[in-house]
Amino acid sequence: MEEPLHGPFDNPSPGDVPLPAAPLVRVLAQVRFPQYTRFLRSPDAFALDVATALSEDYPHFEAGEEANIMIGPDGVTAGMGGVKVWRLRSADNTWTVSFSTNFMSIETEAYESRSHFTARLQEAWETFRSVGAPPSVERIGVRFLNRVEQPHVLDNLVTYLRSEISGLVGVHSSKAALLRSMSEALYQFEDDKGFTARWGLMPAGMTHDATLPPTAGNSWLLDMDSFHAWHPGTYAGDDIAGVTGELALKAYQFFRWAVEPSFLQAFGGDI
Repeated sequence: MEEPLHGPFDNPSPGDVPLPAAPLVRVLAQVRFPQYTRFLRSPDAFALDVATALSEDYPHFEAGEEANIMIGPDGVTAGMGGVKVWRLRSADNTWTVSFSTNFMSIETEAYESRSHFTARLQEAWETFRSVGAPPSVERIGVRFLNRVEQPHVLDNLVTYLRSEISGLVGVHSSKAALLRSMSEALYQFEDDKGFTARWGLMPAGMTHDATLPPTAGNSWLLDMDSFHAWHPGTYAGDDIAGVTGELALKAYQFFRWAVEPSFLQAFGGDI
């Protein structure tokens, strides 16, 4: 019989349980670096060189201006002012590589595994480095966004989640209906890594993230950000896959702690 887990990161290796119908709607990893002269001298020419180098896997190209997005302790946040961003998409539009003068990111709605995701990030990053050679990396962040919309799961959330996670969702009142409930936890690890989780119930037509369209009905979300920051000039950006894999594992540890086995089964998991 398994020992109960008292904390979300107690199990160093929870074991992967593939979910054929996973509620995972977005996975994003971002590598941030200081602005540097080689990029700033001719950013459009630089962007074209990067796009050409990645064109076999990401043949679609677009450029635009958008809010300065960063994954950090406060989740996905928008900075002041607009920033020019170049975006490359795979032929089937399920993978996107985005970059600007101070970051490169990879995003997918077709997540398969940590190893597959980190390998694609490493490949895109090495190509980006070969063109532009950023002198150092300041931060790496990984985000996993789960959103449950199935009515039969929403109606019985208290049976699918740990009591620490279900919270007010499991408390019923004859006088009022619970429409929205959000919780947040921020963790700091000894090795300069951090982790933020946000979870809760959202009513129809609302979203907690401006980059994510609202749902037609009610939803429950679990949004996890895992990140590592370095002092300026101390990390050159080697082994991005290894660093990102460690961060992604922390998110999976929290996920496996937060949900009951019945949750995994509800989304096709074989346990």
